[in-house]
Amino acid sequence: MSLSQIHTPSARALPIQAETTNQPASGASFADLPLDWENAYATSYHVDVSVDAKHWSTVFRTVTGKGGVRDIPVRPTPARYVRMYGTERNTQYGYSLKEFEVR
Repeated sequence: MSLSQIHTPSARALPIQAETTNQPASGASFADLPLDWENAYATSYHVDVSVDAKHWSTVFRTVTGKGGVRDIPVRPTPARYVRMYGTERNTQYGYSLKEFEVR
């Protein structure tokens, strides 16, 4: 996912794909969110989850973000959607993630 054309603050919600077709209505449960940032990373952002893409709960927040791989452990959380909500960039460009994994 590349958010390089989006201005601060910005968010991108992604549906979480279950590995089975027997996914419960509340979504998949996960406990780890690895983010792999490119050179245009967020210095301040939060990661939110939702079961309906309307009501969001923050599972991680930082104001000291750095580039590279960031492994974010969270309490096991059921969700169907996840988003990175960037509030401050390290460059004049947008946000750029090589990988945003949910596991």
